[in-house]
Amino acid sequence: MIKVYKAKNYRNKTKKELIDELIALQEVANEVGKLKQEYTKAFDKLRDSERKYRALFDQAADAIVVIDIDTGKFLDFNGIAHLKLGYTRDEFKKLKIFDIEVKESPDEVQKHIQKVVNEGFDTFETKHRRKNGIIRDVFVSSKAIDLKGEKCIQSIWCDITERKKIELAIEESEKRYKLIAEAIPDAVVTTDSDGKITHASLQAIKLHGFDSLDELLGKSAFDYINPVEHKKIKYIFQNIGKNEILRIEELACLKKDGSQFPAELNCAHIVSESGIFNGYIAIIRDITESKNIGEKIKQKQQMLLESQKEIKKFSHKILTIREEEKKNLATILHNEIGSLALSLSSGMAAVDHKIKDNEMDSALEINKKNKSVLISFVSTIKELALDLRPPNLEIIGLSEVLREYLEKCAKIGEFDIEFQQNFDEDNINTEMAIVIFRIVQEAVNNIIKHAHASFAKVVLVTQKKNLLVKIYDNGIGKIRIGSPRDSRMTMGLRLMKEMAESLGGNLHIKSKEGKGTEISIIIPQENRRCS
Repeated sequence: MIKVYKAKNYRNKTKKELIDELIALQEVANEVGKLKQEYTKAFDKLRDSERKYRALFDQAADAIVVIDIDTGKFLDFNGIAHLKLGYTRDEFKKLKIFDIEVKESPDEVQKHIQKVVNEGFDTFETKHRRKNGIIRDVFVSSKAIDLKGEKCIQSIWCDITERKKIELAIEESEKRYKLIAEAIPDAVVTTDSDGKITHASLQAIKLHGFDSLDELLGKSAFDYINPVEHKKIKYIFQNIGKNEILRIEELACLKKDGSQFPAELNCAHIVSESGIFNGYIAIIRDITESKNIGEKIKQKQQMLLESQKEIKKFSHKILTIREEEKKNLATILHNEIGSLALSLSSGMAAVDHKIKDNEMDSALEINKKNKSVLISFVSTIKELALDLRPPNLEIIGLSEVLREYLEKCAKIGEFDIEFQQNFDEDNINTEMAIVIFRIVQEAVNNIIKHAHASFAKVVLVTQKKNLLVKIYDNGIGKIRIGSPRDSRMTMGLRLMKEMAESLGGNLHIKSKEGKGTEISIIIPQENRRCS
């Protein structure tokens, strides 16, 4: 503390008193010198701090302004503040905050300033207008400060226009991604790098049995894969390249209720432009239906193979039967013609002898026998021709041909055959008539050879747009296609079935042991009219 001495009359003081006062004055001078040094240091520090502040103020990458809270004038600002908005320093000095603010009205700006004064600090986003009229997005950090004893607002403006554009582009990209994800029929799921679900399409939500996206967000994707598959999937995911697409043809996935379904999985990394791995995107397809179809196709293929084998066997048997028929025909022709030739030769020789001996009556009698043999031969040839192709179908029609044929069969088989018909022959073309005749012929031959029947009935009637062919007998019964009882008979039944199907029809057999057999064939008549 500096002592203050009042001036006194030095003439009345002693030498000692004067020396004491000089010493006291020296002490005061020393303390004043110390105070001066401290003041100088404080001033230098203040000036250095002011220089540092000014350097930061002027060299900052963002705009910094000091605003008068009453007028809105810019009391101070750095170069970035006016350059960013396209003004010179002198032009910017004349502006107020209201001149560049776009988002808020002057009244709203004034209220905002007062809020900063009251609360001391605020951050917000707004828009500023450049000198050329272009609008820029700005992030503002404002603080109330004292400048030369006056309250002011110091604001830092960070131009975020480019960041906003990037954010908008990302937002648009997200929208497009979501539209695509919702548009495709497969389920789409994205996860972070730890496998936690960050998004799921509507199809994914439904596929796994959930009601909303919130139920899936943040959950591990592995929660919806059968635990048996976890080890394999984790290994595959760890070894998948950043630019590769992982495809798993069948994966056991789980629903919310724990039920399992087969799925096809296509998965890839989500990588930023800078190459940073951010997670996974997966497309999941429920293959339950296609798998079932695949199984059905395999079954059909197996059935086809078996059918082909049966067809080969059947074709072989048909060829065998044809060869047997040819052999029988050749035998009959050989025997009949040989017998006829021998008989006629003997008969003619006998006639010659009788004529030479002038025994004309005996010659005529022998000639009658020769004629009878020839008539019998002609009858046999006609029967063979009937087996090869029914005659007169085009002339007298199917109904009359069947009637004549059944009358002959009744005599051969020695049992009664009833024939009933009620159909329009104009709806039966030649091809159809031949097939129907062959079916009836095969069925009646089976009755003659195998049924041991005393009665049979053949019916041809029209039912709606179909032709019903029914052959019934009261024989021993109990037959079916493929039964081992008589391979020749079952071959005949198969042949009848094939002929019915060639006309687009179906063959049905009812047979009961001791109760006879009923064969029904239903043939559609549409598009089968005679041309």
